[in-house]
Amino acid sequence: MDLVSLLICHFLTSNIWYTTGFNVDTGGFNNNIHCLAKCISVVTAGSEYARLGREHQQRRSVSSNGHASEALDPELHSNLSDDASIKSAIQCFVKFAGGIVLDSCIDVNK
Repeated sequence: MDLVSLLICHFLTSNIWYTTGFNVDTGGFNNNIHCLAKCISVVTAGSEYARLGREHQQRRSVSSNGHASEALDPELHSNLSDDASIKSAIQCFVKFAGGIVLDSCIDVNK
């Protein structure tokens, strides 16, 4: 299991979800946990997209040559760039999600 999956499991099983409420008067939540939920969804989708793209590229490379090629074609280079971008977004997500959870925990304990 990768670290993002463990982080998501930790957030989903934490007590922070019990303190979240929707305020009908303002049309919003009483904290930023909805942002965390949206981030979890986007990070999961992006990670899966990157994984499927790598698998597709590997299958295509093996089927065209009969063996895996070592040469980096432009499409593979683009895929590696996309992977780096997704990893950067995941790092950003982890930092902000951790901040939201810690901030919410501090508010609950006040």
